[in-house]
Order: sequence, then C-alpha cells, then structure tokens
Amino acid sequence: MRTNVRRGFLITGRVQRSGFRPFLKDLAHKHDLSGFAENLSNRTEDVLIVCEGSEEKIKCFQEDLENEVTKQKDALKKIIETKEELAKATKDLDNQITAKPQGEMTQKEKDDVIFTLTKRKTLLRRHVLLERMVKPYEINLIKPLTQKEILAYKKNISKASFGDFFKIVRNPGESDDRLDEGISFLAEMRAGVSPYQYEVIDTDFAILDMKYGKLTDTIADEFPRKFAQAFEEILSTKYGMKPERSSKKN
Repeated sequence: MRTNVRRGFLITGRVQRSGFRPFLKDLAHKHDLSGFAENLSNRTEDVLIVCEGSEEKIKCFQEDLENEVTKQKDALKKIIETKEELAKATKDLDNQITAKPQGEMTQKEKDDVIFTLTKRKTLLRRHVLLERMVKPYEINLIKPLTQKEILAYKKNISKASFGDFFKIVRNPGESDDRLDEGISFLAEMRAGVSPYQYEVIDTDFAILDMKYGKLTDTIADEFPRKFAQAFEEILSTKYGMKPERSSKKN
C-alpha cells in the first residue's frame, strides 16, 4: 500500500484573479490529489498549494505545472516576435502603397503589394491563434516548500480540509468579487472579437481591390454592413444578445 505524502508549492506571478486556482483544481483531480489552493494576502499576491497523494502523482502534478509555465512563456515569446514581424510588414506595405497611386503601378508593383498584404494577413491570423493559447495568468516561479515552510502557513492550512477532493479556499468577500469579475468577463466576450480579426477581413478586401480594382467597390461598401446587420439579428433573436458596435470602420 502506497503511503500518501503532503507537499506544498508557492506560485508567484500574475496568478490571482485570473482563473488559475480552477486550473489547479482540475490538474489535481487529474492526478487524484487532495488538498487546497488559496490566494495569499501578501504584497506579491502569491498562490499557496498544499496537496496530498502518492509521491509519484505529486511529482507528475509538479511536472504538469512546470510544463504550463514553459508553454505560456513560449506563447508569449511568439506573440512578441509576431508583433515585430507584423510591424515590419505594415511598414513595408505603407512604403509600397504610398510610393505611387494604384492606377500608376506596374503589374509587378501590384504583385509586390499583394505579396506583402498576404504575408501580413498570415501574421494577423497567427497572432489571433497565439492570443487564444495564452492564459490570463502568467506564472513566474514554482517554489516547492519544505514541511517547515508549509507550517508557516498554518493560518491558511487551518481553513482547508483534506478530503477526497482538491479544494479552492476562498477568503471572506472573495465570492462576490469573483461574481463581479465573471459578469465583466461575459460582457467582454459579448463585445466582439479581436481587433486583429477585423484587420484580416480588411486585408482580404485590400487584396481583392489590388487584384480587381473597381470591381469590388460595391462589395466592399455593401457586404460588411449587410453581414453585420444579419449577424446582430441572429444574436438578438436567438441568443438575446446585443453586441457593442466596433469603433473600427469597415
């Protein structure tokens, strides 16, 4: 029969009020651990984890946590790199389209503009995908705690119960705060999509315009408006939602 052990971890970074503890709870259930996670009321707003289970399962739990740190850091690094590439592509495009009016461009110059537009659209789409990968929390450090250090958090441990489930310990008033944050989050979801997605659509129209010129004028003027009206009608009648209008012009 395997003996259960108790292990503690201190998580630092931008982890409070970010949905990090529910992530920890799911991870602990995956590894069949009991224990708790609690926000600490200290200057750096760390999160304390204390868990019980077999040594092997706690080790797997820690590895998954460390993999999450690596994954988030890699995604953030790629976002920065993509933004830099996007800025360069935008600068190149500005230079190309301001060099001379579209009507005076040679076919090769038009092809060069289309190439830059297509490259920029690829970068915009990559940025949207990367944004979806990055979680609202950002872990800087996972510090394993000694048994002595765990006991230093006795006031936290005394509020937690070690049972069949890994628990999220909430401080007084925290539930109300979470409700307010949840409402705000839903409001943000209903407000619209990433501005980068609008730019992808704009880029598509710019490519068509560069290829076919005046042929797309009517489409560019009418289609986005009619599509937006139809979309809002569906959201309103079927889902009872009325999204806020984007400030970006089509």
